[in-house]
Amino acid sequence: MTATLTDRTLDDVQEDFFWACALLTSARGELRAKDTPAARAQLELCQARVDAILDDWNAARRSVA
Repeated sequence: MTATLTDRTLDDVQEDFFWACALLTSARGELRAKDTPAARAQLELCQARVDAILDDWNAARRSVA
């Protein structure tokens, strides 16, 4: 899901970041438990989600300043 910054508040971005980090932690644990192509793909997906959320955060902070 891609939302414009006008649709999202900083609180929304923070909440998304919290959950994305939780999923990233879980994906890392799964990869440590069993290194499979599926586990690697899930980790990459989670990392990309965290990166996208951080981009939203930075853009939102710039628009507030």
